[in-house]
Amino acid sequence: MKERKTINIILIIFLTLIAGSIMILMFAIIKERKNFVSFIKEEKKSIIFEKTYNPINIKKLKINNKVSDIEIRNSKENQIKVIIYGKEQEKITSDLENNVLNITKNSEGRICFGFCIYEEDKVIIYLPKEIKLLLEIQNRSGDMIIEQFPNLELNIHNTSGNIEVEKINKININSISGDIILNEASAIKIKNRSGEITIDQILTLANIETASGDIEVTNLNMLENSSMKATSGNITILNINDIAILPHTRSGDMQIKRNNQKAKPTLNIYTTSGDITIK
Repeated sequence: MKERKTINIILIIFLTLIAGSIMILMFAIIKERKNFVSFIKEEKKSIIFEKTYNPINIKKLKINNKVSDIEIRNSKENQIKVIIYGKEQEKITSDLENNVLNITKNSEGRICFGFCIYEEDKVIIYLPKEIKLLLEIQNRSGDMIIEQFPNLELNIHNTSGNIEVEKINKININSISGDIILNEASAIKIKNRSGEITIDQILTLANIETASGDIEVTNLNMLENSSMKATSGNITILNINDIAILPHTRSGDMQIKRNNQKAKPTLNIYTTSGDITIK
C-alpha cells in the first residue's frame, strides 16, 4: 500500500514537471512569435525602391510581379513614380530602353511551420491621369487596383488575385483565378478561368469568357459585334442599347425582354450550364 502511494506521488510530481515545462515552452514560443510578427510588420512598411520618370520618354510600361499587391494610382504631377514596399533582400530591377520601362519584383517564397505569416508587399505606380501608353502587367499572385485612366490601354496576365479597374480605354485580361470588377471601359476583352466578372459600363465592344463564374453587366452600349460566354455560370445584362441578341444555352433558362433582330451590332451569348437574362 505504501509502495503504491509512493508511486502515485512520484507520478504526480513527474506529470506536474512535464506540464510546467510545456507551459514554459509555449510561453517562450508565443513570445518569440510576437517578436517575429512585430519584426515582419515593421519590415513590410519599408520602401525598398523609389524612382521618378519623365512620361515623355515612355510609350510602354511593363510590370513583372511574383508576390505583391499592385496599385496604379492617379498622380497629381506630370510624372511617373514607382514605389515598392517589401524586404530589403528582394530583387528589384528597373530599366528604360527604347521608350519601354520595365519594372520587375522577385519576392522570396513563404515558409510555414504550423502557421504562416504573409507580408503584404505592394507595388504602387503613380501615372498622370490623361497619359497615353500601353500598360502590361504580368502577375503571379496579388490583388490589383487601377484607378481612372481614360486614355490608357491595359493588358493583364494574372495567375491568382482579384482585379479592380475604375475607368480605362481598352482592356485585355487573361486570368486564371480571381474576381474582376470593372467600372467603365470602351473596348473589353476578358478571359477568366475561375471568378466572377462584374462590369458597370461598356461603351463600344466586349468579348468576355469565363469557365466558372457569373458575368454581370449593368450598362451595355454596344457599337460593334461582341460576345459573352460562360461555361458554368449565369450571364445578366440589366440595360442595353438597340442591338441584336443571339442567345445559346445548353442547360439554362432564358429571359430576354429586349432584342432587335434587325439591328446591325450583334451580341452572341453562350452558356453551357447557366441562365441568360437581358432586361
